[in-house]
Amino acid sequence: MFEPGTFVRHAARSEWGLGVVIERSTAHVAVAFEGKGLAKIAASVAAKLERVDPAEVPVGSPLHDKARWEEISLPPEQRPLPGVALPERLMSNLLWSFVGPTYDTLDDFVTAVWSYHEAIRGEQTPEQRWRPSHRALPVARVRVGYLCWRGSRQVEPVVTIVGQGPGLTEGELLWQVHNTVVADLSRDDHHFFEGFSLGNVGSAATGPLYHLSLGS
Repeated sequence: MFEPGTFVRHAARSEWGLGVVIERSTAHVAVAFEGKGLAKIAASVAAKLERVDPAEVPVGSPLHDKARWEEISLPPEQRPLPGVALPERLMSNLLWSFVGPTYDTLDDFVTAVWSYHEAIRGEQTPEQRWRPSHRALPVARVRVGYLCWRGSRQVEPVVTIVGQGPGLTEGELLWQVHNTVVADLSRDDHHFFEGFSLGNVGSAATGPLYHLSLGS
């Protein structure tokens, strides 16, 4: 029988990847698999588990760290983002207003932001406050929550923004947010952008949650 800490794979479930035994009883073996999460396998079919040499488990794998077995026991989509540093605040000095049209291209949107700054502060470009090509977040998926009125009810929708690369730039983040929220905010008194603030780090599947700060 497999003792806790034994590395295994499931002979019939290669998509589950490598796993580590975290509990053993006379009735079942509980295994945390990298690609599955927790699986309780009846002792009568435990022969489907194949012992894995520790040398086959990559260095740095959470399977080696007993403190992370609880994390691996979660389904992959519910696990916290590993080792990602997320800023508490984003782009709070940028001037923008969520009114007007949507923008078909990022270039058109960036031009509009520059023009907005120039009209208000006489700046050709707002580089000190905003770098549209700079990576704002080290993840490509983020959720954004914002307050708005729909009829007589105040609601807080949460929208998902997905970038094209390994992370989201300031430009594509605000561009996608604008196109998503402008229909709700154009008629609201609170439509002036005041930055993003971190709500929670989320998971690898959902991405972090940021709140859109708005002023009037």
